[in-house]
Amino acid sequence: MPSCKGSAVCDRNFLAQGISASSDIVTLANEVVRQDLLGIMVWYASVVDGLQYDLSWDTSLDEDSQEAFLEARQTIEQGQKGRL
Repeated sequence: MPSCKGSAVCDRNFLAQGISASSDIVTLANEVVRQDLLGIMVWYASVVDGLQYDLSWDTSLDEDSQEAFLEARQTIEQGQKGRL
């Protein structure tokens, strides 16, 4: 993971490249819940027909990553509900 010591974003979130292995995305989501973090910051997903920074990182082009991030969102939301 990128180093961002002292950053408020990094202190309470995990960072993930847009196209990440689905197993890594699920692991991050489980750790967000276990460590009571705020979420996963994704770098990056482009907007359809918008600027594309690097195609090899763009989760908008990878259906497996998209589905894993949706599963991660559900995992995190369920974990947060249990803490309210």
